[in-house]
Amino acid sequence: MNRRGLFASFLHRLFVRNFRDKLLAVALALCLYGLLHSSGESVPVTDIPIKVELPENVVLRDVPPTVTLEVSAVQNVRDRLNNRSITCTVTAPPNPPTDVPFGVTLSARNFHLPVGVTVKSITPQRITLHLEALVTRQVPIEPQFNIGESPAPGFRVASVRFMPETAEIDGPASLVKPLQAVRTMPIPLDDSISESFQYTVPLRKPGDTLSLRPATVLANVTIERSSERQTVRGLPLRLIPGRRMTAERLTPGTMQLEIIAPPSELAKLSADDFFVYLDLTDYTEPGEFDVAPRAVITAPDCKARIGLISPSSVRVRIRKLSDKEAGTDATVANRKP
Repeated sequence: MNRRGLFASFLHRLFVRNFRDKLLAVALALCLYGLLHSSGESVPVTDIPIKVELPENVVLRDVPPTVTLEVSAVQNVRDRLNNRSITCTVTAPPNPPTDVPFGVTLSARNFHLPVGVTVKSITPQRITLHLEALVTRQVPIEPQFNIGESPAPGFRVASVRFMPETAEIDGPASLVKPLQAVRTMPIPLDDSISESFQYTVPLRKPGDTLSLRPATVLANVTIERSSERQTVRGLPLRLIPGRRMTAERLTPGTMQLEIIAPPSELAKLSADDFFVYLDLTDYTEPGEFDVAPRAVITAPDCKARIGLISPSSVRVRIRKLSDKEAGTDATVANRKP
């Protein structure tokens, strides 16, 4: 074969044989060249959250701080970088300390990065984790309403019952154990509401490191009139004379009281919860007197109040005790009529 034939055969092998493979190699080389010459510019990526992988029965007391990375990246990747495209993961040891905080040094191995991104610096590079034992508790639920909102005039919220009645909270022992209750998000009220209603309301999580179940509850809100009037009849009258004095009632009959209270409070009261009396301690001379009776409600934490007392005046006869009576019974107090 002459020289011209040899040269033609060489060119054929160089450009024609395995042409597709050679074309792909050239394309890859051009891409690599572009990557190398468009990278190198540093950009910050801020507020990257840290995910901490923990063993069972251990929980974080505080949410770890976020991290800022200084990275270099190719142009097309650099424009799309944010704290959602980069993740940071820290794995706690199998038996981490739960009584003292411990430090973790971050490195590029803790980050999952898009292709073409290189970590240049980490801030902060060392973080402190506070771990505690995981505790679970059942706590009652308390309703919450917006300040200034109320039912229709003349009505009030009598009670709120929840289904379920309690919520389950788990989290760090130091945060869970002091909790007495969890509160709902505000239950809406307005001046058009005059009847009881149901409302599905979310619960307010008391801390970022706490878990709360369920997320929502059904609130049964009972609306009632702000107050009603009820008459209590047949109450005895007690006489309270002064020192070395005695008294007897001249006006016969029992007493009656007008009680003003919300219906739910009225339903709790009975005749034994009222004390009607004549205070005669200021009467130091014998004689007959017309005295206005007084009354008190003895039931604890009662929101009721007393209106009219009937009769409004009672006639009594007061006399001094003899020396013999004073020696055996100085006063005759709380005598029933």
